[in-house]
Amino acid sequence: MLPYRPRWYPARQLVRESHVAEDEQAPETTACRNCAEPTTGPFCAACGQSTKDKRAPFVSMIAELAQSFIAFDSVVLRSLPRLLFQPGRLTREYLDGKRASQVAPLRLYLFLSVLFFLFVSIPRPDASNLVIMVDDVVIGDPGREGVSTWRVQLGDVDMGEGNWFSNWLAGKLQEQRERLQAMGPQELVNNVVAALNSAIPKALILFVPLLALVLRVLYVLTPWIYFDHLIFALHAQSALFLSLLVLTPLFRTPLLVPTLLTLGVAAPVYGYLAMRRVYGGGRAWLLFRFVAFAACWVVLLLVIATGVAVYVTFAA
Repeated sequence: MLPYRPRWYPARQLVRESHVAEDEQAPETTACRNCAEPTTGPFCAACGQSTKDKRAPFVSMIAELAQSFIAFDSVVLRSLPRLLFQPGRLTREYLDGKRASQVAPLRLYLFLSVLFFLFVSIPRPDASNLVIMVDDVVIGDPGREGVSTWRVQLGDVDMGEGNWFSNWLAGKLQEQRERLQAMGPQELVNNVVAALNSAIPKALILFVPLLALVLRVLYVLTPWIYFDHLIFALHAQSALFLSLLVLTPLFRTPLLVPTLLTLGVAAPVYGYLAMRRVYGGGRAWLLFRFVAFAACWVVLLLVIATGVAVYVTFAA
């Protein structure tokens, strides 16, 4: 339908506009293959499924995969410098709604954690010159020269009458003690290292929501919600993984101690600056919350390490 035009409007212009209006076709309407609702765009307005046909030649699939990888790679390259050198900026921008220019926090955390444990996994040491004592049982040859001794003390649990948990735990410890004592030194070391490499990544995934819970308690009387703290915790742990990845080549050099000292100083400074940029507030309250958060971080890390040790004891 043409808009209103005055009588003096040129007739030739009216004819031209009428032809343009006829040429403008309405967008083609198709039925969504998922919910059967009519849709006109690249995505269904009812269920959100893409209207693009996934059945395509193999070459097209490879091209689409390469395009997705290149797009992800470019976003990662823009996100990593901001994550490492501008504490809290990614979190602040994400919470402000600027999300297209950065990798999603959970995706970034998983990407860096996989990359970290791929290059920084615990190696399996040579146990040929190792003697392991599981309680009072010696595994290996203690008579050789130059051997090192490791002690594994599983301990005992009092089996009280009617206490089913103590009885169950004592039985499990006895089974594990007999299994460890039947192994050779190299097999035992390999099992312990494999259990550690399996347990640490899973434990650190649990570590992130616990950190967010600590922040929720510290900011309980503020408008911040758990989701906001979870984004902050994901970015904080991602920054730690990225820092360790960058510094990994220095860990096997004489600069190990200076590198660890520098990291020990830089990490708290980074955390304080990140909290200041994201949460703001008065400096006194911010410092108090940061110190409390850092203390809870250490306590949670010790709890997670204890859980990993218990897991390795039964899984080795």
